[in-house]
Amino acid sequence: MTPPEARRRLLVVDDDPNSLFIAQRHLLNAGYEVAAAGDFVPALEILEREGTRSFVAVVTDYCMPGGTGLDLLRRVRAMDATLSFVIATAVGEKQLVAESLREGASGFVDKPIQPELLRDSVAKAVQRTIEQRGVQQTVSAARAVGESQLALLGLHTAAVLDRIQIVYLPLSDASGDFVSSFRTAGDRVVILASDVSGHDLTAAYKSLYFHGLARGMIEQGAPIESVFRRFNDMLLRDWNHGGLVETSIAALGVEIEATSGRLAMLNCGFPHPVLSDAGGWAVAQDAVCGSPLGWFEDVPGAITASTAGGVLSFWSDGLEALADRLEVDPLAVAHRLLAPEADREALTCYAEDDIFAVRARLGHGIAPTGPAAVPLLRQVLSGDALARIDDLQAFWERCLRVALPDLDEERLFDVMLGLREAVINGLKHGCHASSERSVVILASWRAASRTLALRIKDDGAGHDFDLGAHEAAAATSLLAEHRGLVLMRNLAGRLDLAERGTQVTMEFSL
Repeated sequence: MTPPEARRRLLVVDDDPNSLFIAQRHLLNAGYEVAAAGDFVPALEILEREGTRSFVAVVTDYCMPGGTGLDLLRRVRAMDATLSFVIATAVGEKQLVAESLREGASGFVDKPIQPELLRDSVAKAVQRTIEQRGVQQTVSAARAVGESQLALLGLHTAAVLDRIQIVYLPLSDASGDFVSSFRTAGDRVVILASDVSGHDLTAAYKSLYFHGLARGMIEQGAPIESVFRRFNDMLLRDWNHGGLVETSIAALGVEIEATSGRLAMLNCGFPHPVLSDAGGWAVAQDAVCGSPLGWFEDVPGAITASTAGGVLSFWSDGLEALADRLEVDPLAVAHRLLAPEADREALTCYAEDDIFAVRARLGHGIAPTGPAAVPLLRQVLSGDALARIDDLQAFWERCLRVALPDLDEERLFDVMLGLREAVINGLKHGCHASSERSVVILASWRAASRTLALRIKDDGAGHDFDLGAHEAAAATSLLAEHRGLVLMRNLAGRLDLAERGTQVTMEFSL
């Protein structure tokens, strides 16, 4: 930032003493403090000795011994790109003017100098210097805050990487979106996510403040509800006045007790987390979600559950917006971004907001062992959705292409054909095309075995049907019935029917 005492100080450079004197007088009369130099070398010495930040603009002649005004501009910009230059040229030297502007000069004046034009050009140059230095200071501060966020993220996750995966992709150096995790005394792992309203440096500071306060309280034994209520009261009392919501924070807190398998979640304004079981199947859960902190006095209580295993996945609204733009399930985007050595740029180039995604492994023990199955898709269809089957298939295909970009095209064709047949079967025979019934579609990925599992479940009455006996009969007779099931068995490496045929599970080795 330019020191206040330097905001009116100029350096004027000209090898012609008369021109130098005239320029000095004009600028002194305009209220500036002026230092003078007779050519390139003494001008550079002044700038190096006193520092470029001691000046807010340089007015220099172009043609001088020892170096041109453009040479001086190049040397100075290598030291300080924020210091603006006004270059004086002879009338008609358009090529010099164009070259000077390309090199970063903020303006030029013709010689002989007209006082009014000189004052206008210098005033614009001074304003440009002040603005550029303000931007530079903001960028430096943002970078420092961003480095603090990344350091905090690294310190917090280093001790819990055996259980938690986090990908954090801010659009700028610092972000109001942030996530951190840490292990407290005993066996409790805590994950905190925040999204402060706004995308400026202030939002990043407030996000860091929230995480610092929350961690301090939690490490002293406070439950998530107490932390959120304390911060909500602070926002309402100190930051938001007169009924105006100047600052709000969407916050999500997760506590995992390793030895007991107890899970507690408190969601205030975040997209709904997805809980999956040990098989990687996303399961329905209570969708209790309060407003962002700073809106209202009430803060909801935490949801608790006991888990024998599985995965908890959640993400920022930036990821959800990206999934909407790509027209896929957010689970597919989260999996792609969390995958080791993922080509994230292929997706995040479409992002318009900060992104993070978190995947926490659940179950007993401080460090869960064994590979985890993770969810890729959860979709609930109305029983009368058969007319949209082509659009639905396109959606499933996009989801799998995003989640598993190296999926073989021929194998993808088999997967889509089997999934389509299973969904049609559920809509026609399970739901009888009734809007009062539904079909749930789930996809799960087991990376260790490179197995894609699909589960299609309808809420129909089911049936008594022996697929093995039907296949045996079909081997000797031409049977038209249940060709879809036979096709699914032939396409998938494994096919299971459960719950009277209302649940079909297929596994594809990829």
